[in-house]
Amino acid sequence: MRLLSAILRPTSGDAWIAEHSIHGEEERIKEKIGYMSQRFGLYEDLTVMENIDFYADLYGVASQERPSRYERLLVSAILLLLKTACRDLSGGMKTEAGLSCALVHTPEVLLLDEPTGGVDLCREGFLADTL
Repeated sequence: MRLLSAILRPTSGDAWIAEHSIHGEEERIKEKIGYMSQRFGLYEDLTVMENIDFYADLYGVASQERPSRYERLLVSAILLLLKTACRDLSGGMKTEAGLSCALVHTPEVLLLDEPTGGVDLCREGFLADTL
């Protein structure tokens, strides 16, 4: 997963993600993918909304585009927890928050490492509605 997401460099071989090689086109790949690791990329001291805002900043999502994207991403019970610190979330809610962070920039490719651990992503159409 880390090779495909251009986090690690391969020692041999090649792979292509969204028509870009993992050799020399790492930044283009990072623009095109959403990646959610098994251990989550959430900052525990930030609230859910602060984490989503942070990822939107990282991916350069324009301020005027954020309200509609946030509404589309936050279709589940996570709406009730936007002001909750991530350290206080259940494992399943952390997964949903992490997925929202991975999808905030509307990536072409979504890489998920064990995404169903502790959560039903098909609940209420969560995954279908966010993609």
